[in-house]
Amino acid sequence: MNVGSIISLGCIQSLLDENETAKPSSPVLQLVRVNPGSSNSNEQGGSIRYKIGLSDGFEIVQGIIPDHLIKSVCNGKKLDRGMIIKLTNYTVSNSGPIQAGRTSKFLVITGFQMVKDVPLELYGHDYNRLKQRQDSVVLNRDSTPQRNSNNNSDEGICTIDNISPYHNKWKLKAMVIQKSDLRTWTNARGSGKLFNVTLMDNSGEIRATAFNQQAEEYANLLQLNKVYYISKGKVNIAKKQFSNVQNDYEITIEASTVIEPADDLAVPIKIKIDPVKISDLINYEKDQTVDVVAAIKEISETTQITTKAQKMIDKRDIIIVDDSGYEIRLTTWGQQVNELRDVELGTIVICKNARVGDFQGKNLSMYGVSRLMIDPDIPQTYPIRLERETSVFASNSYSGSSNFRNDPEKTIAQIVNENIGHNSEKAEYFVTRGTIVFIKKESMFYAACPTDGCNKKVIEDGENSYRCEKCSRSFDHVKYRYIFGINVSDHTDGMWFHCFNETGSIIMGKDANELNNIKENDESFFEDWIDSRFFKTYIFKCRAKMENYQEKNIIKYHVTEVIPVDFVEHGKALLNNINELEN
Repeated sequence: MNVGSIISLGCIQSLLDENETAKPSSPVLQLVRVNPGSSNSNEQGGSIRYKIGLSDGFEIVQGIIPDHLIKSVCNGKKLDRGMIIKLTNYTVSNSGPIQAGRTSKFLVITGFQMVKDVPLELYGHDYNRLKQRQDSVVLNRDSTPQRNSNNNSDEGICTIDNISPYHNKWKLKAMVIQKSDLRTWTNARGSGKLFNVTLMDNSGEIRATAFNQQAEEYANLLQLNKVYYISKGKVNIAKKQFSNVQNDYEITIEASTVIEPADDLAVPIKIKIDPVKISDLINYEKDQTVDVVAAIKEISETTQITTKAQKMIDKRDIIIVDDSGYEIRLTTWGQQVNELRDVELGTIVICKNARVGDFQGKNLSMYGVSRLMIDPDIPQTYPIRLERETSVFASNSYSGSSNFRNDPEKTIAQIVNENIGHNSEKAEYFVTRGTIVFIKKESMFYAACPTDGCNKKVIEDGENSYRCEKCSRSFDHVKYRYIFGINVSDHTDGMWFHCFNETGSIIMGKDANELNNIKENDESFFEDWIDSRFFKTYIFKCRAKMENYQEKNIIKYHVTEVIPVDFVEHGKALLNNINELEN
């Protein structure tokens, strides 16, 4: 149904006009907000007055309507957002001063008729359309447009670093530098929707989160790299387990929160990043997070994958390169894919909190707390811009292979005798060739969060219910991941290595979900399958690091890559070594 053909488009300006003859007699408007207000003893029976928001497709006017009038017109049915009503009797009133030089008009409705008593899709009010109107607009407490006022100014601005729960009369001017997808959460207490943004000014950054109705409204209205005035949000202690934003506090967007687009196209900000050269990523472990400044060299087509929760999500890979002469694959997901839609090759990007991966070589991926900043004009990007403008980037690639690390090959005896891994300050790396002689099959799986990119261990919180503390969500299913030990021997000695999911899948020849299912349904076949993986020879690329376990310092050897031995090529290499020794 075309709501625009029913409502009185653009009537609110004349409706609020002081000239009585210019006012429409019976305007037809759409409800965009219906909230119970305070009880008024002057109304019949001290009934509740409802606070409502009415739209003409372009602007919003606030109003109040008594509960007894709603009951008499609607025959016991409740007013709801999206319904359409005709005002048959109303007056325009002024509220008290909100700020110096500013008042807000609203409607007192004493008569109305129902035009459409079922909720319809809200008409108008997309951000781009509002910007095209000659009259400037703001986003009011319902995230819907309203005529502008003198509040859209820098007077009384508070910086982010001064925000705290003990200061409630604050007003920010900040840029949206990160925006999440609209997500659905479910746990034992119920379900709802969630949306968050990261705001930044020159003093720092802070996360703002909206729930349910506010989440739905702000998910489309708040735009990346746009500047807004924000006030009347609730400030809480930050939940650091859910965010990497560097602030002790965070903002909850409520129904009373006021968010207004600033006239400025930009705001002075100081992006806090610690960039790592792509060539130095060899020194970072899987799942560590890094900041990278680079130029886009290639952009792949957008694809869609289905998560285990049967949700479709966009995925897009790009190749980025920096002035170190190395390139790397970066995977983006969901909202970040949309941010790359109109980006050209050569554009500078900042990847903040990108996750390091090692599947088929070093790679990067964005995840929940990652931020992709496109073409930011900050000093950290200047070396990349200069390199881009004066020369062609080199293309030493990490993609598809992890052979970039020139780790020494050692026998197991050399690993032990040379005390590799005894340095407690940093990890050491080596390559060894050996044969698996034992696999520890007890507790070789763990139940992990099914959310893409999380992989944290979940805890049972009821029958067929599993909770991930990192995601703060509960699920009715999990995914299984490998974590087990293997004993490897060569002609010199033997030692224990630890394998995780990627390397474990190669060794076991099945993914963890499949093998766990076999274990639960056919223990005998499971035992036989484990036995079949014994006495296979691989090249193991490993990391050795001193760790504290039960108040003792021990060296743990983690397998970072497993490569099956090509015995023909291996034989040729041995012959070459013999020839070199003879010569």
